[in-house]
Amino acid sequence: MTITTQPQSGDWKYGLFGCCGDVKTCCFVYCCSCLSQKRVAESLGGNGMAMCLLHFCFAPCITFYHRGQLRARDGIDGGLVGDILAVCCCTLCAMVQADRQATD
Repeated sequence: MTITTQPQSGDWKYGLFGCCGDVKTCCFVYCCSCLSQKRVAESLGGNGMAMCLLHFCFAPCITFYHRGQLRARDGIDGGLVGDILAVCCCTLCAMVQADRQATD
């Protein structure tokens, strides 16, 4: 007899509004958000320095891009609309969530 299991749907390791669960990361993103973008980009195999510099003009766009990359890498359910809402409604919370996902 063979038993097969269905893969479970992927979720973010930390909720969008769980940003205060890790005060150190929350403060890091708030005070040094360009370095957070750099760290996330490097964990995804991207050019961290470019993302750090582009962050000053395009922070929401970069955060949106990183969320999509993290979802693809980690098998997280979701899509375009959820990412847009997360980034538009609470960019810093979305950045903390991405940073925590990328560095765990």
